[in-house]
Amino acid sequence: MCAGSLRQSSFLLLTASLFFLQHAETLRGANPQSAEQLLSRIQVAQEGSSSKSDREEAIRQIPFAKLNAAQQQEVRGIVNSTDLFRRLPTLNFEVDPTVYRYFVDHPDVVVSIWRALNVSQYQMKQTGAQDYEADSGDGTLGVLEVLYRDENHQIVLCQGEMTSPILKRKIRSQAILHLVSVPSTDRNGRTFVTHRVDMFVAFPNQGFGAAAKLTKPFSSLIIDRNFQEVSLFVQMMSLAMMHQPDWVENLTGKMEGVLEVRKKELIDLTARVFVANQERNQSNADAVEDEERKVAAQPLDISAMK
Repeated sequence: MCAGSLRQSSFLLLTASLFFLQHAETLRGANPQSAEQLLSRIQVAQEGSSSKSDREEAIRQIPFAKLNAAQQQEVRGIVNSTDLFRRLPTLNFEVDPTVYRYFVDHPDVVVSIWRALNVSQYQMKQTGAQDYEADSGDGTLGVLEVLYRDENHQIVLCQGEMTSPILKRKIRSQAILHLVSVPSTDRNGRTFVTHRVDMFVAFPNQGFGAAAKLTKPFSSLIIDRNFQEVSLFVQMMSLAMMHQPDWVENLTGKMEGVLEVRKKELIDLTARVFVANQERNQSNADAVEDEERKVAAQPLDISAMK
């Protein structure tokens, strides 16, 4: 999930927080919580950083060998002319890994859900196998292309432009986003994802690039927090699929701007997640019952009481 400029990216991320403020009670029942309490569900394993050492490490970790020659040249061009670098926080949170992967692979579905919830008029449509166009509705347009993805990495090229009545000319930007994600399972069978994003943003207009650097401390805090909010969005959708599949199915019927096959995929995914959760709960209940039977069958030793 990205956009073609820093402003556009922040817009995408910010709408997720509105979702929780307006709909969290539907997902978690009758125990309202503050936004801060909700965000506490997302563990910050490592804080975000814009340091030179983290930037150098982030460049080394880009899987250039997985890109073709033209892609390598384009990525290096943006990385080497970066005006804004940010390594977003490393976050760990409980989520069904198939739900996480689906939303990562289909950002247009996420945007369509926000529109269905009436929290955003943002638009994103898939224009090719790995290509998307985005329109914030306020003069910010973006095009993004997934250059590479595997189970743990995703490299996205973003290009955008912003127009405003107070600006004499368009502001253009390019960005490379490198998402790194690792799924895990604890000994109780609960599934988690740990992820982070390395973001490289370049502004061809040097004047705006210099201005963007001045606002970096403030914008970095916003982006870090919004990354947590997007992670929370994915987690809450995962919970909704586990516990309220009818709500998700009803929501799917309101989605617009996506291929019809995406709606069916989302309904099918919800059904699989719901059934898997029911089976997991039953298995856990059976295990507890078996353990209780074993304890009850053991003869009582009263020798220590004499």
